[in-house]
Amino acid sequence: MPVQGTIGATFAVLQSPGGGVDAVGVVMAARILAVLVVLLLGGVSADRLGARSVMLTADLLRFAAQSVLALLLFTDRARIWEVVVLAVVLGIGEGGFSPV
Repeated sequence: MPVQGTIGATFAVLQSPGGGVDAVGVVMAARILAVLVVLLLGGVSADRLGARSVMLTADLLRFAAQSVLALLLFTDRARIWEVVVLAVVLGIGEGGFSPV
């Protein structure tokens, strides 16, 4: 997540029912762990599948996750576990894009 996305996710989690400082930590840790795990595999997949296809797939994954998150936040239906899952998906996209 870029800095703006991180700040936005922080305030979204803080304002969600059941959200708090602990929930923000869980969301951020989930994203960072996903990035770290996928970074290890991203370079291998870029070598085997081609950098362009890996980057496009990672961007599509990030676009889809951010779109769903935006829809949930605009409709005030975001739950903490959904934000955590979407943070993991965003982290996977970031990790897949970065080593290329």
